[in-house]
Amino acid sequence: MTNTLIYILLAYGLTNIIIYGSIFEKPRTWLKKKAQWIDDLLSCMMCSSFWVGVILGWFVKNPVDKLIKFEDELWIIPLTALLYGVFTSGCVWLIHTIQEYFERSNPSND
Repeated sequence: MTNTLIYILLAYGLTNIIIYGSIFEKPRTWLKKKAQWIDDLLSCMMCSSFWVGVILGWFVKNPVDKLIKFEDELWIIPLTALLYGVFTSGCVWLIHTIQEYFERSNPSND
């Protein structure tokens, strides 16, 4: 359970930094000018978190690993990558939606 929570928070943090972080603002702006699909990808929490999950799932212990056991069969690799992305995207989207709900219901008085 702890590993799952750490994985989800890591994926959320990484996706949040990619989409909103000032550290990636210049490269993100440059990439968004290159193609519309890149702009769409870097503006969408669900889209970006899918690809974060596909990549992150191979390097960090992922809850999906408990569902699928590798048995040296090549057909399982794309399925596993898909499940990494889907699981991560769903979890990150849920956290992001809850965060947006609280931001809308408690507007700051700037």
